[in-house]
Amino acid sequence: MDRARYSAILLTATSFTLQLIAVFDEIYGQIHTAISTIFFTLLLISALAYAIEKRSRLAGASFIIGLSAWLLYWMKAYKAGVAVPEIISSSTAALWIIKSAIEVLSRGENLPAQMSIVASKNNYH
Repeated sequence: MDRARYSAILLTATSFTLQLIAVFDEIYGQIHTAISTIFFTLLLISALAYAIEKRSRLAGASFIIGLSAWLLYWMKAYKAGVAVPEIISSSTAALWIIKSAIEVLSRGENLPAQMSIVASKNNYH
């Protein structure tokens, strides 16, 4: 089986920090900012790791686009809020994450027995 071990670990940490963003929303000020920074940093690192481990052009493009969005924001290349690089980097990351999930599901890997049966009946393997 061709797995992306480091990407999975990084994406798990990324998911955990996303939950922390929900717990510590904007009213928590600097705590929210720190956790958000960790989240988006981990999201970029996850994309890079997946691009390397799986030789994914989509994840590589996600990393480059996400990093570029953040760099342009920090360089004040445009007059918009932090939501712009947030939506760009998270949307591009969603593309490779969803594609990866569809590939895993279509192969029937790591599925509970009940789901494997459903997948085989629906010719998803």
